[in-house]
Amino acid sequence: MNNSIASSVTEKQQKRNQIAYIFEAGFEYFVSILITDAFLATLLKRTGFTDAQSGIITQMASFALVAQLFSVFIRKNSGMKPWITGMHLINQLMFVMLYGLALFDLSPDVKKLLFVMLFFGGNLIANVVSPYKLPWMMSFVPDNKRGVFTAVKEMTNLVAGMALSFIMGSVVDYYNALGAANPEMRVWGFLCEDFALLICGITVFASMILHTLSIVVMKDRRKEETQTSGDSRFGIKEALRRTFGNHALVKLIFIDIMWQAASGVAVAFYGVYKINELGFSLQYISIIGIIGAIGRLAFALVFASIADKRSWTTMLSICFVIAAASFGINIFTTPENGKVMFLIYSIVFSVASAGLGSGLYNILFDFVPQSDRAAGLGIKNTFGGITALLASMAGSAILSHIQSNGNMLFGIHIYAQQVLSAIAFVIMIVLCIYMRCVIAKLRKY
Repeated sequence: MNNSIASSVTEKQQKRNQIAYIFEAGFEYFVSILITDAFLATLLKRTGFTDAQSGIITQMASFALVAQLFSVFIRKNSGMKPWITGMHLINQLMFVMLYGLALFDLSPDVKKLLFVMLFFGGNLIANVVSPYKLPWMMSFVPDNKRGVFTAVKEMTNLVAGMALSFIMGSVVDYYNALGAANPEMRVWGFLCEDFALLICGITVFASMILHTLSIVVMKDRRKEETQTSGDSRFGIKEALRRTFGNHALVKLIFIDIMWQAASGVAVAFYGVYKINELGFSLQYISIIGIIGAIGRLAFALVFASIADKRSWTTMLSICFVIAAASFGINIFTTPENGKVMFLIYSIVFSVASAGLGSGLYNILFDFVPQSDRAAGLGIKNTFGGITALLASMAGSAILSHIQSNGNMLFGIHIYAQQVLSAIAFVIMIVLCIYMRCVIAKLRKY
């Protein structure tokens, strides 16, 4: 059992907290599913946004990562449970209201303004909470079991999330089809399209309630034990000194920078590549997604075992090598071989993702003291988020240049995504070397 909680949380209570954590993550994932991707696109369209405006608003979720900078200046060590519960309740209520807006009879401009405020505000609050919630909840998991626990949690969420997404997507498609066939048809007084949104909104609300309850049932440490140095709120100078004075943390930040640079410059543009140049149908894309999910599930426990028995550094290094291989495969993906090559890429990348999701934050716990973990996660994620945005902007410029020249570069016929994959491959090779020569030599905290 972790020494930090041994005196206040019994083994039985610790186990209960771990189970509650799995449920908390699952219900939070449910909310996330219903305010992202196709569900968000449906909301945006229903609210009256154009496709161009929708793209900008969707990026607000990534930009909201900057809110994690607050964790550097607000070193909160006590009262974690009520604070996390309250903040999440506010942010998820904002997401519930997104569905309510679509049903309210308001002027288009007012509706759009409120939508932006609620969507950005909800993501902003979620990102302020995240760097504190993760270390607090992971403190109830013994260090030698973090890998397996994280893998089980993510596998459970992935399976449950796939089921929810399929069910809710089918419900929305069903009522939208009814509405298209008979525009005047009503269900419980609502037009079919509105009734579909109502069901989604109710699901978000129910997930919010269950998410809140899953935190409430957790047993927190006694107040006097969490206030080893008070409810610390350092000044900017002291916060920066504490955060950047940790040389290990500074080196860990570069892992996120390089990883987000590679994924931001390439992965962000694979979606349009599949639809346009490769000409995949939506059905084939969904098949690729299912196969990838199976691959991720198959290797989750394998990587978790490596992390627990050896180290998170070793596990991440292996995953980065596999991710580099996936980008290398996509260098050779063209419309002629796309169905095979992109499928291979997706399988290999999914295997790497089985360890990357947990490894990128768990590795910080090996080198950063408990008091600095929230700030460390915040600063790491902030730099990663900014890098991803800048990388996608660079990738967009490269893509536009190549496509405007008829898919020609230096006199060679090539697709932009092949070039972007090559750039990502090179970045990943550098990252693999960095893990070997720099991170592997760090001493655990």
